[in-house]
Amino acid sequence: MHFSKVFFALAASLFAASQSGCLVIASEPYVGRGSMTMSFTIDSSNHASECVYYGADQLEVTLFDAAGAPVITVDAPCEGHDLSVELDEGEYSAEATLIDLDGFPVSDTLVLDAFRVIDQTDLVIDLDFPADAMR
Repeated sequence: MHFSKVFFALAASLFAASQSGCLVIASEPYVGRGSMTMSFTIDSSNHASECVYYGADQLEVTLFDAAGAPVITVDAPCEGHDLSVELDEGEYSAEATLIDLDGFPVSDTLVLDAFRVIDQTDLVIDLDFPADAMR
């Protein structure tokens, strides 16, 4: 008998709360978005002829989170000499390699240590593949 009174009181409370228009919605916390733009040169040159000379078709960049887990791999045409990607605000590192038409590396992989992407900003990173890094 005691159980039925408690059950009835609980059910009545839930019904009353639902009729009052009270609605609780849990949402994810806001995570800011920014971007990273990588401008790169080959042997200090941004001429398309350098890409042709070394057989580089694409810049391939893999971004890692603060824990070192891969987040995304993006490519951009070598002749453009830049790459942009939108990212959640946070700490990242990256590896950049110039690759040929078949996806094989034509440069050493350059490692970019920790950098921070900030909400509503574009972080510009300048990168040079020196001649001795080219294959």
